[in-house]
Amino acid sequence: MRNTGLFLGAVLTLGLIGLPANADPIKDMSIVIIGAAPIENGNFVVKKSVVHFEDIDFSNPKDAATLLDRISKAATAICDNRKDAMTKSTISKIYEKCRRITVADAVAKLDAPEVTRAMKAAQN
Repeated sequence: MRNTGLFLGAVLTLGLIGLPANADPIKDMSIVIIGAAPIENGNFVVKKSVVHFEDIDFSNPKDAATLLDRISKAATAICDNRKDAMTKSTISKIYEKCRRITVADAVAKLDAPEVTRAMKAAQN
């Protein structure tokens, strides 16, 4: 796929600008999740979503799984642009890549060990 490199570059760049340099998602009790959703002609549109977690105890594995579910749902909403995009097989691969990278980027920004463990467990 000719646009995979462009897509990955867009997502990685967006990951770098997802939060202001001085933002602390744990202190702020929310995180801005940004991804590049595929659209027609192999292009992408930047989308974002805010996930709140003031009710989450980061040391509790069940709460970590709840937060990961919220992040995953936000990533799905960001990346799911299939009705406007390319062929079904191409878009399915790009959609999954967008979702996977968007979730991983958000979890990395949180830097919360239980959420990271929940993500790794979900990947297996």
